[in-house]
Amino acid sequence: MRSPAKGHTATFEQTLSLMADITDEDGEVAEEAIRWESDLNGFLGTGEDVAISGLKEGTHTIRVTADDGRGGMAADEITVRIVRDPTALPATPSRVTASPSMLQCDPSEQLMQHDVVVEDENYMLPAKVFRATASEPWVKLMPVPRGQDVRVSAPYGAMSVAGLTPFSLRVTCEGVGNVSQGIHSAVVTIDLVPSGRLTVPVTLRTT
Repeated sequence: MRSPAKGHTATFEQTLSLMADITDEDGEVAEEAIRWESDLNGFLGTGEDVAISGLKEGTHTIRVTADDGRGGMAADEITVRIVRDPTALPATPSRVTASPSMLQCDPSEQLMQHDVVVEDENYMLPAKVFRATASEPWVKLMPVPRGQDVRVSAPYGAMSVAGLTPFSLRVTCEGVGNVSQGIHSAVVTIDLVPSGRLTVPVTLRTT
């Protein structure tokens, strides 16, 4: 059984995707021979993939059985909890990401500027306070306007900016004329409050 995960919790209004991988060495198993059942709701449907909603509130044991019609049978089951109140759903953890996760500057290719988007994939959580800092003076940081979003502010060409997520950060390699030829490395560190840290490596290639 591929879905849902064991111990999954959903509201009775949400659609539950029931998915199983059925294989048979002797041939294919007919869709109608793959049955899904719940100990609370009874028969749910047939086939490898079934979408169901409106399940009764409570803890369900959901069972899938497959019969190849030639004496071969298989079964699997999991428990799923259905709740009426959405606030009873488990809290989704915060997952803040930075994209792109690596940057490269190369004057010969006129590649000197990147926009990094930092956001929480769980957009329902409150905004997080952040501070972004560049480790080398040739890396400059500047907030990028996001519509009417003015929650991030800093002077142009700063090595450090602060504000609230979500935000877009413009990373520019400047003053490279004072940098010796070769490959140089820097890091943009994004510290989150109360905890958490992201790092974005920056590579500068000068010839």
